[in-house]
Amino acid sequence: MYNHSHFLIFYDFIAQIEIIPCKVCGDKSSGVHYGVITCEGCKGFFRRSQSSVVNYQCPRSKNCVVDRVNRNRCQFCRLQKCLRLGMSRDGKLLLLLCYYLYANLLKILAILMPVDLILSLLQTSYRKCIST
Repeated sequence: MYNHSHFLIFYDFIAQIEIIPCKVCGDKSSGVHYGVITCEGCKGFFRRSQSSVVNYQCPRSKNCVVDRVNRNRCQFCRLQKCLRLGMSRDGKLLLLLCYYLYANLLKILAILMPVDLILSLLQTSYRKCIST
């Protein structure tokens, strides 16, 4: 039967995402935003870039280093890296759908399988997710 301990396992699994650094700049991540594990800074940058008409230009050769220290130096290269990593406005909806599906999947699996097996399946799925 589905109980509180199953929810805690799922919550702990999702909380592990915050251990992974931001895929854009390498800073401490705060979760999955717009479909990619990012920090608050890159989340906000991407949101602002999508909410208004922007025409960023790179003052160099369009291959600037985007890291925690240099991420604010070139908006063009930062946005290109966000897009290259798969950030999209639809990513937010996809993430909510994934959470919903996982939560319901856990309810079903909790009836059919031991908790250890469920956790093992989630960890395997998680590793595949972060390796991309």
